[in-house]
Amino acid sequence: MAYVAKTFTYLGIDETSLGLGNQNLIVAAAETHKKTLAKDKGWRALKKAKDFLEEAKEIRRKEGEYPQTIFPPYSELETTGLENFHWTRATGGRFSRQIIEHASLAFIVATNGYNPQRTILLIDAFHSNHELSRYLIKEYLNRQGFNIPRRNIEIHGGGDRSVPIINYADLIAFQIGLALHEKYRQWHPDRLTFPIRPSEIPYDEKRVMSIDEEGRSQLEEVLKSWKGHS
Repeated sequence: MAYVAKTFTYLGIDETSLGLGNQNLIVAAAETHKKTLAKDKGWRALKKAKDFLEEAKEIRRKEGEYPQTIFPPYSELETTGLENFHWTRATGGRFSRQIIEHASLAFIVATNGYNPQRTILLIDAFHSNHELSRYLIKEYLNRQGFNIPRRNIEIHGGGDRSVPIINYADLIAFQIGLALHEKYRQWHPDRLTFPIRPSEIPYDEKRVMSIDEEGRSQLEEVLKSWKGHS
């Protein structure tokens, strides 16, 4: 009998609050089937969006002006293994931004046709309690009919600088936030002008609608179940 290798989908997940206020987030999930992009390369092995911004500041210091853009082009991410991405905008409301982020990233995963047994989530740590994060994500996904094994949910502290597919999610989320910041500037003229432009990212068709009131009610139920679980 011929051995058939199991193919997994790896989703790197990260967020940004650029230009959207402390209670507003852009959550992005970057997709690949390339296992090497899911491997930890070591502490600070990769440059995240904020590192590129620091480089831009140094260029301005030396040359007197900012470069037009400093982020790797989207085509470069595709060439090295990025296959797709999805994103959503999350607003805290009655939840803290950390809590709503759990539901928002789970909602992205549950609504894009992935196989829960063959999907690995690699998440840049945003909550100090990793066990709570895994529980909220898993239980919320279960309520969406997406029965992912707990072992398929990985939380990586500093993952945006060490795991390539999480790093891609960081770069994409930041640039989507930057693009939205500029897109809606006409309604918010008091916003500071950001000197760096995002690379060309086809973000409009990749958006997942924000979780609705039913989804928020499910999040409340999951939070209550954690209290009983703990």
